[in-house]
Amino acid sequence: MSVGWRTGSVGAPVLGGCPVLVSFVYLVACRVFALVLLLARGDRSKELELLVLRHELSILRRHAAPAADRERSAGAGGAEPGDASSLVAAVPGHA
Repeated sequence: MSVGWRTGSVGAPVLGGCPVLVSFVYLVACRVFALVLLLARGDRSKELELLVLRHELSILRRHAAPAADRERSAGAGGAEPGDASSLVAAVPGHA
């Protein structure tokens, strides 16, 4: 089996005819590069990133709470007032 560049199914070059291997090598290279950058960063920038991520998480939790309340109330007693799904028109002779 010769290892060389050839064209894949979508026209992209594929090394050795194994696109999964190329994707895996690319993924590993990206992760190693990210690890090197993470190790090279200072503690101050890491703390700032944690602060930003905690803030984003608190915002997401705030937005998820009303949705959970709506689901709980819909399951407990039916649709909320003003919900269009609670309106059903019965037409005689139609199934």
